[in-house]
Amino acid sequence: MVPKYARCYNGLGNAYLNQKKYQNAIECYIKTIEVNDRYEHPYYGLGSIYSQLGNYDESIKWYKQCIEVSPNYDYPYYGLGIAYNNKNDAKNAIFYLQECIRVNPSYDCPYYALGNIYKYAKEYSKAIEYYEASLRYKPMDPLCFVNLGQSWVSI
Repeated sequence: MVPKYARCYNGLGNAYLNQKKYQNAIECYIKTIEVNDRYEHPYYGLGSIYSQLGNYDESIKWYKQCIEVSPNYDYPYYGLGIAYNNKNDAKNAIFYLQECIRVNPSYDCPYYALGNIYKYAKEYSKAIEYYEASLRYKPMDPLCFVNLGQSWVSI
C-alpha cells in the first residue's frame, strides 16, 4: 500500500504536469519516490515530462524504472515505444509497443502507433493490420480511419 503522503506528492506532481510546470512536477515526483520508491506512478510521470520536453534518453530511463517497479503497467511500455520512435529507433519502438499489447491487448494506442510506424516504413499491409486492430478497441477514431484509408490506397 502506498502511504497517503506519497499519493499526495504524486497528485501534486500530476497537477503541475497538467499545467506544464515541469520543474515543479519533477520535484514532486522525486519527493514521491523518496517517500515510496515502489510506487510506479511518479516514474511514469517523470518519463512523460522528459518525453514532452524532447529529452528521450531521460524519458526512456524513467519509463524503464517504472517497468522495474511495475512490470504489468502498460503505459510505460507505450511511452517507451513513442520515445524510441521519436529517436528514429523503429526496432525498439516496435518491441516496446508490442510489449504494451502483450500487457494490455485491449489498449488501442499501441496498435495505432505501430500502424503509423509501418505506414511510414511503407509496409502498408502491416500498417493496415495494426490500424484495423486499433479500430477494434476504439471503433470511432477518425484519424485512424484516415491513416487506414491512406494505407489501402498505397498498396
